[in-house]
Amino acid sequence: MDMKKIFLALFSAVIGTVAFGQSIYTTYSECPEGAVDMGIVMTREDGTYYNIYWGTCNIGAETPEERGEFFAWGEIETKESYNWDNYAYGDINEMTKYVVPTDNSYIGPAIRLSLDDDVAHVRLQGRWRMPTMGEWLALQNQCDWQYEKLGELGGYRVTSRVNPENSIFLPIGGMIFGDVMYDYGGEPYGHYWSSSLCVNSPGSAWYFTFNKWILSPYQGAAYRYYGYNVRPVSE
Repeated sequence: MDMKKIFLALFSAVIGTVAFGQSIYTTYSECPEGAVDMGIVMTREDGTYYNIYWGTCNIGAETPEERGEFFAWGEIETKESYNWDNYAYGDINEMTKYVVPTDNSYIGPAIRLSLDDDVAHVRLQGRWRMPTMGEWLALQNQCDWQYEKLGELGGYRVTSRVNPENSIFLPIGGMIFGDVMYDYGGEPYGHYWSSSLCVNSPGSAWYFTFNKWILSPYQGAAYRYYGYNVRPVSE
């Protein structure tokens, strides 16, 4: 562990003791092979801190510039067509898993995919999983984004502000709706699932999106059956 992380751990513990009257422990793990330390520290629901490491490639891709494969939210296999008729967990009228009240009355912790339904974890095992929406927003807000062309696809070079030598590339890969790949005339949007359910929109989950013409990436909610890309993360 380097001195910067040791200092941050001690600082966090002191702040936690002062603010809440008890220690808040900071846990760090080694950055796994195939991931990049973007210098992002997140807070768990229990108040502890952790590093989030970002994978270098999309699930199903062998190089950073490849689109990779497309998945419906909570499904772990690709398919020829993406629609409500073949979605694993019901349709807009009746969800069979990850169900919330339709009257928007749910108050509680964020609902996330279980690891059994998380394609990043199923494919890569270990501590790998899909990022939460909060982790996507941290990547947006704590790093610098610059559009570039890598191979045949455009995308964004995301560079750490804490470790400027570290970066990842997120290709703009489009999406699949039904059996059609939408690339919007060669300048598609990059659509990436989070593991976070959208509790105030039945049948939807949070995703992160960007394209060449949008200066700032943003979050949205989409029906779970859409075919989007997945970028893995590890704690």
